[in-house]
Amino acid sequence: MVMKALDEIARDFKGCKVNISYAASGQLAQQVKMGAPLDLLILADADNIAALAEEGLVVEGTVRVYARTKLVVWVPEGGPPLEDFRELARFPGKIAVANPEYSPYGKAAVLALKASGLWERVEDRLVYAENVRQAVQYAEAGSASGALVPLPLVLDLKGHYTVVPDEFYTPLDQSLAIVKGAKHERCAREFVAHFLGPKAGEILKKYGFEVPGE
Repeated sequence: MVMKALDEIARDFKGCKVNISYAASGQLAQQVKMGAPLDLLILADADNIAALAEEGLVVEGTVRVYARTKLVVWVPEGGPPLEDFRELARFPGKIAVANPEYSPYGKAAVLALKASGLWERVEDRLVYAENVRQAVQYAEAGSASGALVPLPLVLDLKGHYTVVPDEFYTPLDQSLAIVKGAKHERCAREFVAHFLGPKAGEILKKYGFEVPGE
C-alpha cells in the first residue's frame, strides 16, 4: 500500500543506501520476533508496532505515527459502481479482502462488515488474499468483482471507489519504529527524520494518505 510513496521518498533520500523489503505488517512483525536482520519497520498499523515495543524489540522512543488512511470498496472499470458502502449487500459477485490474520486492513474490513450489519450478507462471497495488493489483483483479474482495501492502493487505478464510513471501523494509524539491535541504527534514524519531514509528507498526501497534524 505504501510502496509507491515509500519508493519515491527513498529515492529522494540523500543519506545512506536504503534497501526496502515489502510484506504484510503481521509478517514483518513476526520476522522481527524471529530475529530477522531488519533495521526499521514502517508498518500499515500501530498494533503490531505496539506489541513489539511491549516485548522490548524496538528502540525506546522511536515509535512514531506517520500516516492514516481510509478503507474503500474498489470496483474495476466496467463494474457496477457503488454509491454507498451498504450497497455491498446487493453487490453482484465476490469481494476480495486481505487475510485479517496478517493484514491490519483485512482485519479492519471484517470489522467494518460486521459493524455495518453486512457480514451475514457477504461472508460467503469473500475471497481472502495474502495481502491488500493481492486483493486488488484478484479484482483486476476477475477472480472478484471488487476489493475492500486502503484508498492509496487504488487511487490511480481505473475504476470506482466508495469510502467506508469511519463509524464502522477505526481508521488505522500507520506507525514506524527502529528495531532493537539494528545494525544500521544511525542510518535508520537519518531516514526516519527524512520520512517524517515536510517533503515526504507531501509525497504521502499525493498518494492518498493523511499525515499527522493535518
